[in-house]
Amino acid sequence: MLIPKLFLGLASTAGIGGLVSLSSIAGGGDDRNIWRVNSQTSFPLFTCSLSGSKISVSLKLKEGIGQLQDNKQVEFWGDGNAEGETINSVNLSSSATTNLKEYKLTIFKTSGRSKLEVKTDRGSSLSETLWCDTNVFKVTKETITSGISQAWENGFDQIKLTLSDCDGNGRRGCSIKIGDQVGLEWANDFKPKVII
Repeated sequence: MLIPKLFLGLASTAGIGGLVSLSSIAGGGDDRNIWRVNSQTSFPLFTCSLSGSKISVSLKLKEGIGQLQDNKQVEFWGDGNAEGETINSVNLSSSATTNLKEYKLTIFKTSGRSKLEVKTDRGSSLSETLWCDTNVFKVTKETITSGISQAWENGFDQIKLTLSDCDGNGRRGCSIKIGDQVGLEWANDFKPKVII
């Protein structure tokens, strides 16, 4: 009698654990492509670092959550430190921000690797180059084609992002579209989706 009860207890515990795991997977649990805006006001994209400097780049909706709909703007934001200076919630998509300090992103076409160059002042020759940890972009049109190096290089303010393919007021999700003229697409293994 004791053995069947013990077996039944183990089976029900394993069953409950299986249900929890399955429901978290079905709900988007740890899916890197899903941004649930009701629980996350920003969406971590990648981190660039070198020698004690580190900047985390994330996405935010320009006008807050509100109603998710096509053409709603999405912006790049940065946090961290570079050249010994703390960077707190800097809007990298704003030309006003980029007038103070220059943040230039380079994505190499063949490898997909990227780097972030941070200049102390716009137009200054002093800069720090940070290497980024995750490849989220794919180059479709190079801006640099010198020698063996083919890459896309520009400021974040030149990467226009908007919501598209919104369905059911965002309850079933929206895609994040990169502007047609930018020269970038999302990497093959990264297709971000915004859900309320």
